Amino acid sequence: SRGTVKTLALKCNIAGSATTSSYFTWGIPASASQSSATGMTSGQSATITEAAATGQQQTIAANGTLTVTADASTPSYGIAAAGTTGNVLAVLKFHAANEAIDLQKLALQLTNPTASSSPNDLTQVTLWDVSGTQVGSATFTGSNRYATSTLTSPYVIPKDGDKTLTLKGDLQAIGTSQIGRSGALIAVDYDGADSTGTQGKGLSSGATVNQGSSGDTAVSGVRVFRSYPTITMLSLPTNTLDNGTKSLMRFKVTANSTGDIGLYKFTIRVSTTTATVSAINSYAYTDSAFSTAVSGVGASGKMMNADLAGTAWAAAATQLALYPQTTAGASTTIQVPAGQSRYVDVTASVTGAAAGASVSTQLEGDAAYVASSTLMMKAAGCCDALATAAYDGVEGDAHNDLIWSPNSTGTSAFLADDWTNGYGVVGLNGTNNTAVVLSK
Repeated sequence: SRGTVKTLALKCNIAGSATTSSYFTWGIPASASQSSATGMTSGQSATITEAAATGQQQTIAANGTLTVTADASTPSYGIAAAGTTGNVLAVLKFHAANEAIDLQKLALQLTNPTASSSPNDLTQVTLWDVSGTQVGSATFTGSNRYATSTLTSPYVIPKDGDKTLTLKGDLQAIGTSQIGRSGALIAVDYDGADSTGTQGKGLSSGATVNQGSSGDTAVSGVRVFRSYPTITMLSLPTNTLDNGTKSLMRFKVTANSTGDIGLYKFTIRVSTTTATVSAINSYAYTDSAFSTAVSGVGASGKMMNADLAGTAWAAAATQLALYPQTTAGASTTIQVPAGQSRYVDVTASVTGAAAGASVSTQLEGDAAYVASSTLMMKAAGCCDALATAAYDGVEGDAHNDLIWSPNSTGTSAFLADDWTNGYGVVGLNGTNNTAVVLSK
């Protein structure tokens, strides 16, 4: 139209034989005018003024490629409560090369051996983008340990950039008539072996992009119990070392709100400089003021019927086991109701508290999950807690510093196959907690 500007776009189709890194340029030649025009009113040839131009170089690029890895923000091993939703299992990082890619489906697998987990331990896995929006879900059905999620919302990985996707698990309930299994280790990984299970669409090429050379991820997973403890170290009335009966360490054990737990054993380590300690014991209370004793154990909440003699801690490497016992010296447990806490005060008689003397006390942890497939605390007819005979189950495992029960179907008896150790318990390090030090 007269007095206006009109822009023309030049487009072409690229042949399948075109090679990567070859290029095209479309421009205006420097020779005599190759263009012509006619006036719409006069019908006469119009004068065209044009400048020669090489045009922009357009390089043939390869279609997009997609790689998948476990992001550094993937949680380490942990404990989760059965029957809960939204437990973070993994964070996957996607990288798109050459073009932006719209992820459309994702292949997943339940990676632990069948002895450790089952598809029945999960109700579903949900996929969440960085904005906190759910973009897909997957369900492991029957005995199938593989599942594919078709994304329900656009999930675009930028060209030559990264984007993360969080996998969350909804866990089956554990209890009477429930199908969830106590101690199941749930690890959901990206399935790199499925060459077409993970796909996206290249936003420039429009081509289907399968995952590239990605291998399987290997996340640590979560171990599922009906309930579980959390341990919190507490401050002492004083950290000054004096002669007499002293508190060496205080901590509390809190049961998750999903159910009660049972406590059978704690382990400590004591070392001294100059001073001597004897009559080591522990007392259990129901309140943070350490005033109301737990019932069912010794007088005033005393856990051990007999104090540990001083010779027991002669070497700093010596571990001292603390078991709840009745007034008659029989093994028992301390039950912690759901959402409540029990408070433990480790005490000893101190002598030789001269200048420079100190006492260091650590609460021991477990560096690995129990190797035994039998999660009973001890074998039938085996022995009492303080006997010297060999133990079976958790007590006989190399990692047995903390022994507790999730009470999967009610208060667990000693012979119930429902005991475990302290591996992964929040507040309890894999080897030992920071030492509590009293000094003169």
